[in-house]
Amino acid sequence: MVPGDFTPPPIVDKSESILPEEKFTLPGGILPVSAWQELCGFTSARILQKDYPQSIELTSPAGVLQMAVGQRYAKWNGINLGLGFAPSLQRGQIALHSLDVSKNVHALVFGVVKPLDKRRVLVIDPGHGGRDSGSKCVGRNTYEKELTLDWALRIQRLLTNSAWTVLLTRDSDRETPLLDRVQFADAQNADLFISLHFNSLAGTGTGGDESGAETYCLTPAGLPSNIQRGYEDDPRRVFPNNVYDTENVVLAMRIQSSLVKLTNRRDRGVRRARFMTVLREQKRPAVLVEGGFLSNPAESRQILQPEFREQLAKAICESLPE
Repeated sequence: MVPGDFTPPPIVDKSESILPEEKFTLPGGILPVSAWQELCGFTSARILQKDYPQSIELTSPAGVLQMAVGQRYAKWNGINLGLGFAPSLQRGQIALHSLDVSKNVHALVFGVVKPLDKRRVLVIDPGHGGRDSGSKCVGRNTYEKELTLDWALRIQRLLTNSAWTVLLTRDSDRETPLLDRVQFADAQNADLFISLHFNSLAGTGTGGDESGAETYCLTPAGLPSNIQRGYEDDPRRVFPNNVYDTENVVLAMRIQSSLVKLTNRRDRGVRRARFMTVLREQKRPAVLVEGGFLSNPAESRQILQPEFREQLAKAICESLPE
């Protein structure tokens, strides 16, 4: 499902962000680490491997970035981070595309989920519902729509006495069109939107082997997605939610880190996609979380345990900005 590497286009990133810290420009194309290391706040660099695939570790007060030539997944503070383009070797130096520098690296070093007012509204979106059952637990007559609703209700309960008002796009087994979920968040003037799902690769021949959690946010304009579905992934397309590129990846990384820590899931990383209508039309920071694989017998059994779903809920709660 994850596409191969792409030939980077000659794009110049001169767009202004909504965050002052990110208002900077870079020349387009592929940039050696030395061209952006200090700009992105890294105080030290260490070569991890000199032979192919050459790899490097960059350290900043905010965290540690590790990346390797030819690999589209870097690591930020130990968590997998999907890049648009794999790092390459340019004149003996490890180099990265300027859009990955600005939309991933610089965003994570300096970005924040912007300060919220005392009134904080979180919309939780339990995936599927009604006739749309979602995936089925392997060997059981339990469906994704039931498990996502349970997960959402647990989050709502855990945050009852917090600063957050938690609203659900559905609180029962009913079908809710994707755009209705977006419009609900608009009507509630939501600060954040988190869509909950479980993964499945049933029928692919490898579904029983896949495991782990992953968190998605919208792909920034100019970058290829980490995963595609149904149509050509056009990097020229710009959606309403792209205004929140920085906040999206910061929120996604917080959630993914929390999920891995609290549930001991395999880390499938923070990933980018454009095909998710429920994200791309949002006018607020928005992510979609896949809590595990229902097609994996062992992981499915865990997900069916209420205690495990409670940990999933706690992971979301603990990742929210204060």
